[in-house]
Amino acid sequence: MAKEKIEEPNKRNKETNIFVIGIIALIIVGVVSAFIVLGQSYFTGNTIADTNNYDTSNNNQEEKVDTIKIVNPIQKCREQQVPYQETETYTETVQYTDRECEQETLPYKVENEGWITSACEDYNKVCYEEGFFGCKDEETFCVKKTLKYKADLTNLDLKEAGYFSIDFKFYKNGNELYNTISVNHLVYPQSSDNFLAVLVVNGDSPNGDANANWGATYIVPNSNLPKKIVCRDVLKYREEPRTKTTTKYRTETICD
Repeated sequence: MAKEKIEEPNKRNKETNIFVIGIIALIIVGVVSAFIVLGQSYFTGNTIADTNNYDTSNNNQEEKVDTIKIVNPIQKCREQQVPYQETETYTETVQYTDRECEQETLPYKVENEGWITSACEDYNKVCYEEGFFGCKDEETFCVKKTLKYKADLTNLDLKEAGYFSIDFKFYKNGNELYNTISVNHLVYPQSSDNFLAVLVVNGDSPNGDANANWGATYIVPNSNLPKKIVCRDVLKYREEPRTKTTTKYRTETICD
């Protein structure tokens, strides 16, 4: 009887030890499994999903999954200046040659102006008092006079010919403008031509036009002067757009 009582407590101690060992083994297996799962998540970039959260606002009870990124606590990061390319637009002053053309009046000179003739060509007489042997008081007067006034014009241009015009003005008895005669000629470069105005006046009495005092002058109208096209190269400046590529730097976080 005493032997049986001694074996019974030993049996209970043995069972207790087995139970404790089993619990310790389960704890060890659980810890190892947890480390394995965490290690796989770190090396593969996978995430652990919390499947206990659900969106109850949806009638279909769709599952809402929150993701948690696992950060390597050993990873080292630093701020670093990283170069990059950037295109900039600007303007630049550029010199260029432009051709400009304009009209210029042909240069000229006038010389040797004056009367050629103002002589009477035909005469008549008037008797104021008759006598026994003929007219006692008579006067001879001109009934036809030809007035000729001239001027020489020289075209001073080196290359261009042109039609020049001279207006000759005839004055009676001093300052009374009687007539204007325009004379036109084609004058070649570096050449001269004679411009001549002819005016015939008549008179049927001593007070007629043929017996008046005559004067003359000339003008060269600017509106009728020949012109030529003159072109020249002119340096000008303008702003033109340009682009250039520059290297700049920005700060980035670099992790090893």
